[in-house]
Amino acid sequence: MTTTPLPSPAAGEMGSRVLFVIATAAQSGKSTASRRLAERLGVDIGMTSAVISERLEQRLGLPAGSVAATRRRDPERYRAEIVAEGDAMRAEGRSPGEVCVDRSLALRSLAMSSGTAS
Repeated sequence: MTTTPLPSPAAGEMGSRVLFVIATAAQSGKSTASRRLAERLGVDIGMTSAVISERLEQRLGLPAGSVAATRRRDPERYRAEIVAEGDAMRAEGRSPGEVCVDRSLALRSLAMSSGTAS
């Protein structure tokens, strides 16, 4: 694997958007790797699993965060429902990845306008 240092934008400047996608088998450490990368680079993170779980919770009338909490104890629970929900989102023309990017951009824009962006 080859790595290249990323340029840092000047203070207060959004700079170019870089999107990292980590895709591999279920339960292989994608979330852990993503969080560590985001922390190291000081960037926002969007988890497609969170977007799908949130939508599934709303559809099933479950409390916020309950799907993720259940899956931490039992990774297989809700697997079929999550796959179906992600497929439905793509079929509707809004993939979970697009939702993550849109949310990240909206949060960054809000932070920039309120002067709280790092």
